[in-house]
Amino acid sequence: MDSCPEEQRDGPSFTPSVTVPALPRWLVPRPRLTDRLSWGVLGPLTVVVGPVGAGKTALAVEWAHTGRTPGPVAWVTCDGRDEQPGVLWPRVLGALGAAGAAVPPAAPASGGPLLVAALTAGLAARREPVVLVLDDFRTEPGSPTAETVIGLVKHAAPVLRLVVLSRRDPPLHLHRFRLSGELTELRTRDLAFDDRETAALLAQHGVEVSRQVVSTLRKRADGWAAGLRLAAMSMEKQSAWCPNSTAGPPPGWANTGCSPTRYGTGSRPATTGGPAG
Repeated sequence: MDSCPEEQRDGPSFTPSVTVPALPRWLVPRPRLTDRLSWGVLGPLTVVVGPVGAGKTALAVEWAHTGRTPGPVAWVTCDGRDEQPGVLWPRVLGALGAAGAAVPPAAPASGGPLLVAALTAGLAARREPVVLVLDDFRTEPGSPTAETVIGLVKHAAPVLRLVVLSRRDPPLHLHRFRLSGELTELRTRDLAFDDRETAALLAQHGVEVSRQVVSTLRKRADGWAAGLRLAAMSMEKQSAWCPNSTAGPPPGWANTGCSPTRYGTGSRPATTGGPAG
């Protein structure tokens, strides 16, 4: 999931999943963004693009548990590296089956046009859509995986609604879907926490500060979820002034553990996928 705890997927213990993750207890509700996801899945393709720790997965998990999805959600947690057809597509078929979507027994798990045709035919009989979430999806432009995903979006819509969570623009001909009005995009600037969300995150750690301090902290971290979480954890430990404080931070705050700059928020991974032209 998107680290600290907004991203918790790195390490040898990570196991790919084909079910919607449970709602984490530390999640900060973000209705302004779940509303946008609910709107986006009325169309064929939604992409959520941002750096590690931006809260992509947390947002999608929150949305999946709102009860406002247009149909069942099939969730595939990818490996976070270039997806191989022989690995990805069995997971996709398993996730669709777990979500209650009828998967043709003859659907080839290797991907390609035959899989697109089989899934399109199998999903055509459904009365309600099914949402497929590909979390931490990565593949190269023009790869067999990318071409199969593009084929599904083109031919299995409107029954299949695709949500892609990625650290960079997925190579899915986004410009074409954008021009046709069939693409919804949430990017780093959208995922950035606002002051209300920052205050809610701090409150989870028992940190209560003035609005001015909340705003200053949020601006220094650029709204980066992981940086704010790390700062809140540090402020929680420095309870001499942090909890229930309505005053600003003490002199030299930027050099204390309460400052997000300690964690390099200014040099966090940049989003390489800006809006395509």
